[in-house]
Amino acid sequence: MAEWVRQMTDPLRFVVLVGVSFSALGMLLAFAGVYGLTADLSQRSLREIGIRKALGATTGNVIRWFMYRSTKPAVPALLIGAVVGIGLVRALSSEVEGVGFGSFWVIPVVVALFAALVLGATYASSRRAAGVDPALTMRSE
Repeated sequence: MAEWVRQMTDPLRFVVLVGVSFSALGMLLAFAGVYGLTADLSQRSLREIGIRKALGATTGNVIRWFMYRSTKPAVPALLIGAVVGIGLVRALSSEVEGVGFGSFWVIPVVVALFAALVLGATYASSRRAAGVDPALTMRSE
């Protein structure tokens, strides 16, 4: 009986494996994109970060300032994505079998995952930017 159940669920397992693989690749690409954008922003702000550190800002202050500045545009994007997701669930619930408000829990989970992704990528690049030596940034200009 166990062998029969395994044979019957093999195609479904394969589809789930492919879906999870593409989802993981998409999350990795999203992380790389957000990290690249925030790393470019930090590179452009090196002089300002150097001035802040020269005037006495701690590494924690610089990280908090940079994370606030970098994540501010992500908040409306996450909210718009949640609203569009709710609209899609409502639209697809009558068209596709198995999609309905029972699947509603997926939207907050996805929003939370992308919020964590944005925070993680922003923290990684802000940590790198906060380690800048103020003397070097002043000398480079």
